[in-house]
Amino acid sequence: MAKRVLISGGAGFVPSHLCDRFLADGWQVLAVDNFCTGRRSNIAHLAENPNFELMEQDVSTAFTVAGPLAAVLHFASPASPVDYMKLPIETLQVGSLGTMNLLEIAREKQARFLMASTSEIYGDPLEHPQRESYLGNVSSIGPRSVYDEAKRFSEAAVMGWRNARGVDTKIIRIFNTYGPRMKSGDGRVVSNFIVQALRGEKLTVYGDGQQTRSFCYVSDLVDGIVRVLENGDHMPYNLGNPGEFTMLELVQEIAKQVGNVDVQFLPLPKDDPTRRKPDITRASRDLGWTPKVPLQQGLVAMIADLRARLANGDAEMRAMLALGAIALSCLATGCKNDGCPPLAGPWKGFEKVSGFDVECCAKENTFAKHGHYIAYFHKTRKKAMEGVYVDDVRTGLWHAWKKSGTYDLGACYDDKGIELWRESDEAKAKARACP
Repeated sequence: MAKRVLISGGAGFVPSHLCDRFLADGWQVLAVDNFCTGRRSNIAHLAENPNFELMEQDVSTAFTVAGPLAAVLHFASPASPVDYMKLPIETLQVGSLGTMNLLEIAREKQARFLMASTSEIYGDPLEHPQRESYLGNVSSIGPRSVYDEAKRFSEAAVMGWRNARGVDTKIIRIFNTYGPRMKSGDGRVVSNFIVQALRGEKLTVYGDGQQTRSFCYVSDLVDGIVRVLENGDHMPYNLGNPGEFTMLELVQEIAKQVGNVDVQFLPLPKDDPTRRKPDITRASRDLGWTPKVPLQQGLVAMIADLRARLANGDAEMRAMLALGAIALSCLATGCKNDGCPPLAGPWKGFEKVSGFDVECCAKENTFAKHGHYIAYFHKTRKKAMEGVYVDDVRTGLWHAWKKSGTYDLGACYDDKGIELWRESDEAKAKARACP
């Protein structure tokens, strides 16, 4: 019988590649994600794989898993500055409650547990390169602290469960990683530079551009993760590429492949590390792991991936508008009980690129001046979904979307379907109005 692995945050950038790797190695994969920052498009190609299963679940809330597990890999967390600064509470919760919930699942299943920590726990390091024994130079109250401290707590929790409850644990500290499936607007430097270059915009360089980062291609990172899980000890392993580049050197590498670029310099954000380079002696010595993909080669694949997505209208950004687009289409046709009408305009073919498999729609009643209650049926998951929509062509669309009985989000769109704001808190969303 194939071994089974649970990967939290399975629809994220790195975890989705892990799903691919474990499936290729003959494992059964249970990806757990609440799509807080993960994307359905990252795992859409796995939907028909009989060894792949998706559970929509916030790991910060206690849950159970049926069946055996051989390993639990905890990758769920907002990971880019844009995401974790926008979602500070969720970041703290998934690093604390989420970690402890998954450690308990690993204990109950007698499964090996691997914690995806981060080089951010070193803060703005005074030691260079950073060894695993370095304790860091970190602010507990700075703008990046919700992520840094959540990961530091996670590591402490992992050691606690190992020492007190006998869980077989591993810890990895991930340095800057890049590659296909990175979100194009998540604030991380490689994707930022490439997208700006492809769009003909100025590349945003913070400070004087002399701060350094080390960039590891995602396939190298995945190989290192598997090696740690299979053969590593319980102490942390740095996983990253020790090749060190300044931001201006990265600009030059991208310019070689994209063409001439212009640069604009902005002030360096507070607590942004000036140097970051891993010492990977432990991983190399103990596990025989060293990165193989040079930056120049990895950039070719990532630029091709982002170029294709941008050429397709940046489907990942359009996917954020899926529910509003479907609602506009349904309301425009009176929402009769004969299936969703074909989407037109900027949403033509949208059902395919967004991963939504939704059947429209039965208008249950009408409320207020421009309000409609619409029921939907998700064909793939064979379950009902529902939404409350308020539509006005002059002020846009507001919607409160429910799935599985819990509130997901409220958002406002203009009459072209462009998102103006979104709010994950139900009370706050209902108190807001479309401009």
